[in-house]
Amino acid sequence: MKSRFTTLAATALAALCAMAIATAEAAPKPGCAYEPIDLERYGGAKFAAPDEVRSRNGMLALTLTIDYSTQKIAGCETRLRTYNGKLVGPTLRVKPGDTMRIRLDNRLPPNPPRRGHDPNTPHDFNTTNLHTHGLWVSPLGNGDNVTLRIEPGTRFDYEIAIPADHPPGTFWYHAHVHGSTALQVSSGMAGLIIIEGGLDEARHIAGVTQRLMVFQQISYNQQGVIENYDGFGPNTWGPSHRQTTINGQIVPTIGMKGGEVQRWRMVHGGVRETISPTIRRFEAAADYADQEALYRALGALTPEQVSALPRAIPLHEIAADGLAFGRVDSWDVIELQPGYRSDVMVKAPAVARRTTYLLTDNALPGEEGLLGEPETERILARIVVEPGDAGDQLPTTRDVAPYLAHQPIDRLDGEPQSVVFNLANRQCDVTGKCSPRNCNPETDPNCSFRFMISDRTYSTLYSRAPKLGTAAEWTLSSMAANHPFHIHVNPFQVTRVGPDGRNQIVWKDTLFVRQGAAPVKVRTRYERYIGTFVIHCHILDHEDQGMMELVTIVN
Repeated sequence: MKSRFTTLAATALAALCAMAIATAEAAPKPGCAYEPIDLERYGGAKFAAPDEVRSRNGMLALTLTIDYSTQKIAGCETRLRTYNGKLVGPTLRVKPGDTMRIRLDNRLPPNPPRRGHDPNTPHDFNTTNLHTHGLWVSPLGNGDNVTLRIEPGTRFDYEIAIPADHPPGTFWYHAHVHGSTALQVSSGMAGLIIIEGGLDEARHIAGVTQRLMVFQQISYNQQGVIENYDGFGPNTWGPSHRQTTINGQIVPTIGMKGGEVQRWRMVHGGVRETISPTIRRFEAAADYADQEALYRALGALTPEQVSALPRAIPLHEIAADGLAFGRVDSWDVIELQPGYRSDVMVKAPAVARRTTYLLTDNALPGEEGLLGEPETERILARIVVEPGDAGDQLPTTRDVAPYLAHQPIDRLDGEPQSVVFNLANRQCDVTGKCSPRNCNPETDPNCSFRFMISDRTYSTLYSRAPKLGTAAEWTLSSMAANHPFHIHVNPFQVTRVGPDGRNQIVWKDTLFVRQGAAPVKVRTRYERYIGTFVIHCHILDHEDQGMMELVTIVN
């Protein structure tokens, strides 16, 4: 149950966010107003994958240029910070044992002078770095080191060695400088990393068409820019009427043949809401030969009407967060929280005539949504199934069993760890340690609203120190709001309820922790790599405001 203080804090935050939207943007730029998007006009383009770069002879080399670029989104001319001038960065395709040499070329203008020195106030929006989310690689030096700061007007060369025994799978990269992470990722500074092998070679998976899907909530305001954090927080995304994009597209059209099997690699690269993919049948009696008429009909559907459409095609999940299960789990709805990935196999029905289906984001009640508010059903993509029956077969658990990413941890010898997410008024010292009692910011200048992990805000002067070569249990809980827990470098195992109602073990690097729910226990090994990385909430504006901690693996 929510405490009175938590409820008041959430109400106050929502009111401030709503007031910021209402007052700070009184004169919208043409096409950028907070109004419903016209799907008839702006939806329906053929599904397009991001650009790709492949490794050659064990090496992937590229430059990611960070600069402002002009992007048209649903009629709004936006000016956003991007990688290589695109709403989604290029997909990086590598193999176990490869090395990625990535030059980060920061061409953004200098940061304006800062007001104050609180590290947990969003700041330095033009300073950046690079995080390879989910990769089991070194956090030291010019590896996956999120303590680095690549300042405007400078370049930095990353060299990230992927171990030969790294699990193949679906991973991603994004900006990760504390203080500007949410703003940059919400501008589109993210892309896929595909480590090839493993499930790619499995029976009934090898050779099928793959769809790479980066889901983003690009949070541009009514001037088409993201230059502050006014648009983050509860009760902002829904009222803005912005649309979750797939690879920068609004409701693209995915083509399938009747009876065809495809593999969809889905990445939640946003921070605004839960995404719950499900596939619904649009019309039962007649199709729309005219795309304009079809999109006019789609645009006229209310969220309630979309939710009332029948679910028609299951999603057969074979991996989460890039890590293969060694089995096939079949669901009507998949849960994607910020940072999550899901690999699913999709089989189109055999049909006698062209048939339209919809990939939608399932509606959620307030207590189940990311920010504790109701989420209405929205259309993510149109799926057009052409007549015929290709006769493709779905993989079975027997087909994928040899590709299990990790064996379960059955012995613990490391120090237990606890993570408690909380939001409250606190006094905090320079090490991030916060007083356990509530304080009054109106009478105490050292008191303010804090985003905390276990009564600490982020500080470079504090770090956990697990020991290399051990395995430990972490206990995760939240006292206020919901938070996706993410840990860098080493993934963890967690028990979840499978589609058959039984408990099952999965390996992940990001996990949704619900306010007031029973604590969740996960297990992780600290293998191979020493050095400092972080844990944090993957609602990235929470991370930027202090909900992050250093972890230093020691010998």
